[in-house]
Amino acid sequence: EEVSIVLPVYRTERLDEIWRIWNKVFDGFVRHANVAFDLHLYHCFGAWWQRQGLNSHLRMTKRDRKILRRVPAVVGEWSLALPHRALCQSDDEDQAYQAFATAQLQAYSHASHGWFFWNWRDSPEQHLGWDAQMCLQRRWLSQAEWKAD
Repeated sequence: EEVSIVLPVYRTERLDEIWRIWNKVFDGFVRHANVAFDLHLYHCFGAWWQRQGLNSHLRMTKRDRKILRRVPAVVGEWSLALPHRALCQSDDEDQAYQAFATAQLQAYSHASHGWFFWNWRDSPEQHLGWDAQMCLQRRWLSQAEWKAD
């Protein structure tokens, strides 16, 4: 019945700029109510993310929630991949991943057009946080939270 046009933004660094242009030049969502931005909210790419501790990653999910409350969007990709530094600050790695998963799911539940977890690792060398099945088996993602959203 309804079709949504998805505009790829992927990274949020330029979202404010894109948002301003979208509203000014194209009259934003007043004229185009069926448009949503595609955001890929990873916490592992780039030097800045690599320097952040776990608490910073958890705080940034709150920023993501604020963005998703005001911008029509689909979280087109996300994962539980975290930089090594974020995990070094935790006594319990499993607990760190569980907290990170819960924070992300709470934030992404505000995405007007839903979310997609990156499903499978591309190779055995990749971090387990890219593999939904492994994240569920290790109980980093809980079945209840996964299905609730």
